[in-house]
Parts: sequence; structure tokens; C-alpha cells
Amino acid sequence: AAQRLSRLLACGAPRCLLRSLQVSAVAAERPHPSSHSIRAQPSRQMKIYTRTGDRGTSALFTGERRPKTDPIFDALGCLDELSAQIGVAIADWRGLEDAADEQLRRELLDRLIRVQCLLQECMSCVATPRGSPAARQFHLDRSDFPTELAKELEAWIDEYTSELPPLRQFILPSGSSVGARLHVARAVCRRAERSLASARFASKLDGVDETVHRPVR
Repeated sequence: AAQRLSRLLACGAPRCLLRSLQVSAVAAERPHPSSHSIRAQPSRQMKIYTRTGDRGTSALFTGERRPKTDPIFDALGCLDELSAQIGVAIADWRGLEDAADEQLRRELLDRLIRVQCLLQECMSCVATPRGSPAARQFHLDRSDFPTELAKELEAWIDEYTSELPPLRQFILPSGSSVGARLHVARAVCRRAERSLASARFASKLDGVDETVHRPVR
């Protein structure tokens, strides 16, 4: 397992993926807590296809099945697309060898990967509706997006905004290849925001107030 993680790290795999693989490897080697007579079984490998959605439904993290047209799956698709667009920008940026400020480039790459990891956390929350009849505390404990994560992103926005001239007009999406790809990611992000709002309003019609961001009280 350690050798596999090292190879992935050398290939530039995101830290959130490495962390999840490392946790899975440790869990597979850990004895079962309820009985010394039961040997730990390796975690089952996830299949690329399951055939469970052939009838037009998909499963949430809670196990509840809903139609693929449910607003939640639309929101999850938009968030997934957003992460993929950011990934394309990351791949392009990694290929640049004439960056004027290499330290800044590495910092921005790390932060973009961090954003991808936070999007994974966000998707976990969206895939775990708290109003789902199948939701258990186990599911809720593993899908949380605390205030600190939102504040982290807001701090980055404030930092970069302070370094730019005041924005007094609309900007045409263009610029460098990486900049143009980030504009596409920005547009997809706005669509993801709209899809999340639609999913939330749909749940309100069912009498449930769903939210991804849960302030710490």
C-alpha cells in the first residue's frame, strides 16, 4: 500500500485522494473491533459499472434510490463537471515551464487542488440529504461542511481581490489558455450554484430545509 501511494504521489495525485487511499489501507489491516476471531477483510474494490441504474434510478450515500432526474443528481453532476474543468486548468498549468513566478504558480496549483478536494466534501453533503428517510447519524457524521472551510475560501478571495485594481466593468472571458479555462470553470460554478438552489427549493416543497453549509453554533 505504501509503495502504491508513493507512485501516485510521484504522478501528482491530489492529496485528498492519497489521504482516502491511505485510510482505506489502514482500515483493511485493522482488526475487527467487535471480535478477535473475525479476520479483517480487505475493502471491496469499487466497480466502474453496477447495472443498478439501468431502470433510471441512482443511489444516494444513505442508500435511498431516487430518479436520475432528481435535482440532487443534477447538482452533483454540475459539481463534478466543475471539478473536472478545474482539473483541466491544473493540467495545462503544470505544463507551463516559462512561468514568470514559479513560487506563485505552485501556490495557485496547490490551492486549485485544494478547491477540488473541498468540492468532493461538498458533493458528499449533497449526496446525503439530511431529510432522507434512510439517513442515519453515521451518514451525517461523514458528510459535513463546517464554516471553517467556507471561511478558508473567502480568505483566498479577499487576498487576491486586494491585489487587483477595483472592478468597475464586466470582463470578457479570455486571456491566457489557463485563464480562459478558469473562466469556463467559473461559468460552470455559477451553474452548479443554480442547480444547488433548485435542489434546495425542491426539498423545501417537501417540507425539508436542506443545506450544505452548516454554521457552527
